[in-house]
Amino acid sequence: MKYIVLSSLLSLSAFAAMPDKDTDRDGIKDANDYCDSTPKKSVVDAYGCQTGDKVAIAVDVNFAKESVVVNDQYRGQIQHLANYMT
Repeated sequence: MKYIVLSSLLSLSAFAAMPDKDTDRDGIKDANDYCDSTPKKSVVDAYGCQTGDKVAIAVDVNFAKESVVVNDQYRGQIQHLANYMT
């Protein structure tokens, strides 16, 4: 039983150490790639988009009735957009 648990822990550690994928092979990891299907040999910016490409980023934020407070669950989306704009 101890051997199985140790084996599972080693498998999880190996999985956690794997680098993020870059599906379109543009040098930008999928997690940060706003343009996830750039053609081969394209020159891309830090967000995986060809130079000069237009990018549409949707941010879906819902507010409580008569509130201006942004719920914490939306902060990641907002930060993602802010990172792209800077």
